[in-house]
Amino acid sequence: MEKHISIIGLGWLGMSLAKSLHSDGHLVLGTYSKIQNESNYNTLPFKCQHICFTQNGIEGNWKTLIESTRILFINIPPKKNQSGDILFSKYIEFIINNTPASIPTIFISSTSVYGNLNHKITENVQPQPKTLSAQALYESENALKAHFKDQLTVLRCSGLIGPNRHPGRFLAGGKDVNNPNGLVNIVHQQDCIEIISKVISKNQFGNTFNLCTNEHPTRFKFYTKAAKLLGLEPPLFTTGTNASGKWIDNSKSKELLGHTYLPIEEMLNNC
Repeated sequence: MEKHISIIGLGWLGMSLAKSLHSDGHLVLGTYSKIQNESNYNTLPFKCQHICFTQNGIEGNWKTLIESTRILFINIPPKKNQSGDILFSKYIEFIINNTPASIPTIFISSTSVYGNLNHKITENVQPQPKTLSAQALYESENALKAHFKDQLTVLRCSGLIGPNRHPGRFLAGGKDVNNPNGLVNIVHQQDCIEIISKVISKNQFGNTFNLCTNEHPTRFKFYTKAAKLLGLEPPLFTTGTNASGKWIDNSKSKELLGHTYLPIEEMLNNC
């Protein structure tokens, strides 16, 4: 069934999502933040609109955007300003104050909100964010949940890989790279897009989902293989056997959404 979906943030994930949803027959409106790049969006098969968040408010006609929106997708990553402050929570506050709570909304978050926990992580685990960006994400999750309530679904993504984002480049040539036996938590862009589509088609709002592949190889094994696939110098890890890091559980997304994640081998071949 056709739905009018507004995608806030036509970045690496948002642009691919917009093209996929449009090809599925949905009415899509995407937003971009730099008005000087407006001509770059004129040839796209879906509508685009300038929306920019500043410390003073929202630039662009948010009211018109929201009036036609039936599903809202928020995908704006936390970034620091020149003073080192993260204004992300303020941007989310602007959205909340100018958006009816009745609009079904999907918010892209990150498994970084769980912090440095060293065990299996389900959605029932209490987040313990450590970095400023993770803290901003978790604060925003809570603020959005308080506003949209059961109309909000939060997608906590593991490390994102996919087209033009091959993990073989992440650590290639690195020296004294730590935590060789820590477990890798990643998810492919294709999995994210399919899961978003399933949240919409199955009306799975009011949930939080961890997004992560089934496999959790060690950092040494994964990044060494990924670098070699690109013909790059593998990272040199520090010696040591102690592993630290979380193990993201994806069971809920498989059970409620019926999703089958790409295996790592296929993920690496589709980057």
